[in-house]
Amino acid sequence: MRLTEPHNVLEQPVEPHLPHLLRETDDAAARKMAEDIKALMLRSYEVLKDHPINQKRVAEGKLPANMIWPWGAATAMELPSFKEKYGHWGTVVSAVPLVWGIAGLAGLKTPHVEGANGDLDTNYEGKVACALQALADGDDFAAVHIEAPDEMAHAGNLGRKLEAIQNVEYRVVGPILDELTMRGEDFRLLVLSDHPTLLTTRTHDGAPVPYAIYDSRTVKKALEKEGKAILGNVRKGAAIVAMCIEGKQISSEELAQFLADRAGSGAGDVAFVIGSSHGLADEVKRAAALKFSMGRITMPHQLARLVLTEQIYRACTINAGMKYHK
Repeated sequence: MRLTEPHNVLEQPVEPHLPHLLRETDDAAARKMAEDIKALMLRSYEVLKDHPINQKRVAEGKLPANMIWPWGAATAMELPSFKEKYGHWGTVVSAVPLVWGIAGLAGLKTPHVEGANGDLDTNYEGKVACALQALADGDDFAAVHIEAPDEMAHAGNLGRKLEAIQNVEYRVVGPILDELTMRGEDFRLLVLSDHPTLLTTRTHDGAPVPYAIYDSRTVKKALEKEGKAILGNVRKGAAIVAMCIEGKQISSEELAQFLADRAGSGAGDVAFVIGSSHGLADEVKRAAALKFSMGRITMPHQLARLVLTEQIYRACTINAGMKYHK
């Protein structure tokens, strides 16, 4: 018996995709089940089409929810334990029953996150926090599944799909990368989709998916090389101010006080070092007299230099008693 995925037949006539037998040789029980499910679906339309909620939706210019559409039913398969097969233990954070089911059958943890759903307004921060806690508790890996880009493609909405992808970047990948970097342990971060969903067809596609792997060990080697170059170019005796995400967030007045104390002591120059998107080498941070952060946002180097330059100027005007600050 064939139960068609509704998102694969958008804007097509319904009748050819209602439950039907795959083979004429299927037994009478299969035939009756297909007929019963089809009858249930058609009956649901008669019940729902004039329901007050649907009348209200139509009046508001929204599409009515006027038919039930069962699909994907099957006998639960048996999967080997992920831990027994691969020797690792982990958590899968999702709001999609299909993903829960696969993870559960493999013996992985599937925690519930309040406010998480398969739409654009899912609880991104809650999912991230759940995954990070799983890693802190000793799991070997944590998988965070975000359904929103897929759903926005099914809806054919380019703007909302772009918004969903941006949410993944700024509210999922970015915070996870920042937090794991601050923890100081080696890690790898894999970003990929489980399948393409095309805006042109509003359905799934079988093409290979792109992926990106971030390995902190590779980045650490590059940062160490960069760090030696940085320290080699800092004037002897200069106080290093390392600008990095794990630094303290300070006010303009606090920066002014730091510069005033430095100038008053006659200790010499101050060298501000701006970290890359990967941060700064540990060697540079250990050598720093002050570590501070302009927040958890990521900005281009040129913009970071501009903001820093303005803050240094502001600090100097504060120390000089000028009115620029306020």
